[in-house]
Amino acid sequence: MITIGFSTRKIDSSFIDLLKNSCGIPKVEILPIENNGEYSLTQVYNKIIDQSSNDIIILCHDDIYFDTKNWGNKILNHFKRNHEYGILGVAGSTQLPKSGKWWEDFSKMKGIVNHENGGKKWESKYSVSKGNQLDDVLLVDGLFIVLHRNRIKKMFSNEINGFHFYDVDFSFKNFLSGVKIGVLYDVRITHKSIGQTNDEWEKNRQKFSEEMKSFLPSKVKIKVKDNPYFKVMICGKDFLESKNLINFLIDHKINVSFFGEYDQNLDVKKLENKNVKFYPTDRPYGYMVGDGMWGFNTPQGFVMSEKNKRYKVKEFDYDIIHNTKPEMFKSLIELYPNAHILNDENMTQNIDDLLNKYYNIIND
Repeated sequence: MITIGFSTRKIDSSFIDLLKNSCGIPKVEILPIENNGEYSLTQVYNKIIDQSSNDIIILCHDDIYFDTKNWGNKILNHFKRNHEYGILGVAGSTQLPKSGKWWEDFSKMKGIVNHENGGKKWESKYSVSKGNQLDDVLLVDGLFIVLHRNRIKKMFSNEINGFHFYDVDFSFKNFLSGVKIGVLYDVRITHKSIGQTNDEWEKNRQKFSEEMKSFLPSKVKIKVKDNPYFKVMICGKDFLESKNLINFLIDHKINVSFFGEYDQNLDVKKLENKNVKFYPTDRPYGYMVGDGMWGFNTPQGFVMSEKNKRYKVKEFDYDIIHNTKPEMFKSLIELYPNAHILNDENMTQNIDDLLNKYYNIIND
């Protein structure tokens, strides 16, 4: 059903037991390859793919453990439900710049990974979890790569030397060949080290960037129409002016919220029943206002909130802000500096034209 393979300096039976016991699949195949520098990681991974008895293959680091039980069944379910996907991971990006540094723009990163080092554990949260749904990306991080052997178009390149940049090269070349790649959220992993670049990584990056320069920068094309995971925030001074636009988006299964002034005595409750969220101007999405009653932990200790001071408590995760009042643009940029903002007062435009605008803004 599933094969798990990894490269390691010395085969550790306790790590093999951890993989077997945590994945929840009785007859999981484990293919460890002892490697003290005799082979590049691409050679090891190609060998694992060739030797695997199963079509679904997991290639992972040997310094991880799983915070999710029975995670192997979740992997199987993803491939059963999503027949078009060939590669999955726990972290990735929707964009690859000319430099090849996929983490260059944090706002384009997807996934959640736990880290543990020096007796401390923390969560690296690149995007909001979508539960058992996938986020489309154009590459995944090599910490944990899941592939379906019959759905990939490219093997790992033996031109990539050593143990670095193999993941970007493998993912992106498959992406260019039409393989769909996704980041999953329902398998949580802890990496017992901090990822760092070195001279080998830099050499492989330069080589890759030169080879692929005609394809860079590149980004995933995001679909808008009838996409419940596409999120739009309507920003306006008057809810009644925005009501028709909100209903248009609801009809096309777009996840929509309103930020501005509104009256709870209007039909706000009816829209809340359709999962529309409302944010008043004094409580914008992602922020809380201090009242002197609540506080938060910092490296220096517990700090009580200051009355009337605004605190950022979460990252902005909407795809577009549709701003119907251009004079609000400056304040929106201050609140959400990385957001895609459409300044558009036209509330009666054809919905298809509007969705095309959204598509073009996101994929520009």
